[in-house]
Amino acid sequence: MDHRPKRVLAAMLAALSVLGYTGTVLAVPAFEAVPDPDYDSTNDNWSLGFQFTTNQPIVVSALGFYDNGQDGLVESHSVGIFDTSGSLLASAIVEPSDPLDGLFRYHLIDALTLPAGQDFIAAAVTGTEEYFWGPLSIAWDPSITFVMDRYDLTTGDNLIFPTSASGAGLVRWFGPNFQIGAAEQVIPEPHCLAILALGGLGLWRRRRKR
Repeated sequence: MDHRPKRVLAAMLAALSVLGYTGTVLAVPAFEAVPDPDYDSTNDNWSLGFQFTTNQPIVVSALGFYDNGQDGLVESHSVGIFDTSGSLLASAIVEPSDPLDGLFRYHLIDALTLPAGQDFIAAAVTGTEEYFWGPLSIAWDPSITFVMDRYDLTTGDNLIFPTSASGAGLVRWFGPNFQIGAAEQVIPEPHCLAILALGGLGLWRRRRKR
């Protein structure tokens, strides 16, 4: 077996390290859904969301809230992630002007690493904004597993730990979402990609001359 390609790659990565390589975590939504337009709702002020299990260590980089018309939120929303004991691990205020990605507007947070094999709860304060339930379809990122919905009435913009649930496995109400990426899922910055390409070309030319 020719091990030269592996040695070339190792040399290139070592060079990037010397040059101050940095990586970027790839952000993906916790879930993507097709809401049923007949089931967008706003019937009270809730702290609601869902419980999920981590199938592998993940990094949460942004918290989001549903923008049903993709035309701007009418108000700000507190969004957070709790552990099962009710401790708030991370939170953010999603603003009407925050960037839209799919059906949700996201606000960046300091990276939150969640270990594998544990349960957490994502929740958001709905206010007067519409949230959705009973989507036509929903697809979860494979790094997490949906467990059950969570909800409780709240006041104002008070993000509380939601303790009520409709039952395990039922797909119910959705207001919050979050962006995640596996801790090891990094890509080179553009300048590093250029260095990789040039270094690889030089090594390939030297090999050709032999």
